[in-house]
Formats: sequence, structure tokens, C-alpha cells
Amino acid sequence: FLLSTFVENAFKHVSSFKEEKRYIQLHIFLKDENQLFLHLKNASGQQVSNPKKGGVGLKYVKKRLELSYKDNYELELIPEADSYSVRLKLNLTKV
Repeated sequence: FLLSTFVENAFKHVSSFKEEKRYIQLHIFLKDENQLFLHLKNASGQQVSNPKKGGVGLKYVKKRLELSYKDNYELELIPEADSYSVRLKLNLTKV
């Protein structure tokens, strides 16, 4: 399922950080039985390994969202100095 890709990605990136404060906050909830929300925030900081490997996972997820949900989703990626957030809203009744 698409949501697991975001969670796996957060664990991958947090585990590559040096001995800095590491965290992952995950909230998944259903609103009005037809809207699914995922809010994910993880620590960001100096990575031990190469921080960029091409972003294949994110490209894959965006393509799958477009194919599966067309215009019935909203995806917001928020990079900040000390964190990275993903906010996803899926409209389930219009699929």
C-alpha cells in the first residue's frame, strides 16, 4: 500500500543520521468515512551516508497516486532545517 512507502522512507532516512536526536511522528486518521489523512514528520539532520540516491521512491509514489486517485488526493512535502514532513489527503469516495 502507498502509505507504507512514506513510513519506510522515514525510517530509512532517520537511521542514517549521526547520533543526533531521532524521531518519527505518524498520524493516520479517517474523517467522515471518505477522507484518509496521513501526517508524517521525521527528524532531519546530517546524514552519515550519501543523502541523495535519486528519490526513486517518491517518484514512484507520486505516479501511483496519480494513477490510482487522479485529482482526488493532496500531497504536501515540507522540508525544514531539522525535520521533514509529509501530509497526504486521499478522497476515498471519488476513486
